[in-house]
Amino acid sequence: MTAAKLIATSLGAGFLPKAPGTFGALVGFMISLGLFWVGLEYHVFQWVHIIATSICYFLGVWSCQQLEVEWGHDPSMIVIDETIGFWISILFLPIHVE
Repeated sequence: MTAAKLIATSLGAGFLPKAPGTFGALVGFMISLGLFWVGLEYHVFQWVHIIATSICYFLGVWSCQQLEVEWGHDPSMIVIDETIGFWISILFLPIHVE
């Protein structure tokens, strides 16, 4: 699998036959949950998400441009936008563990 396909499909989640977008968001959730379990402080957690969102955005644009020739415009396999969308939606949620 090429790097462009790995990025655009959010580590392959886009190849799942049912609800690939949901699984793309789930990849974002699992990564965020892993970062939460590591015990990052709130501001570090936010910055990691901001940086990951920015990097994945640019990598996602690049990978979609590469794959448009092969897969056409907006195929269902491309789910990096769902992963990034999940990260944006939780970006400023407060983290309080009691």
